[in-house]
Amino acid sequence: MCALGLMMASMHKGDMAFAIREMAVACESGNLERVKQLIAWGVDPNVEIEGRTCLMRAARFGQYMVVKRLLKSGARPT
Repeated sequence: MCALGLMMASMHKGDMAFAIREMAVACESGNLERVKQLIAWGVDPNVEIEGRTCLMRAARFGQYMVVKRLLKSGARPT
């Protein structure tokens, strides 16, 4: 298990702040595997981070594969 996996496993259920910040970074950088992990761990693909959704962040940085995964995972394009 990766370091993030260990950290997530030890987090309290209600504390998703770290995971949400991690999702923003993964979407912007095109880290598709991390995006998949975070969604599997319960991060909502429609979560807003500083006024931008994950989908907006991935699209802004040209991360086509992340955009595709977010849409497949239920991200709303509107």
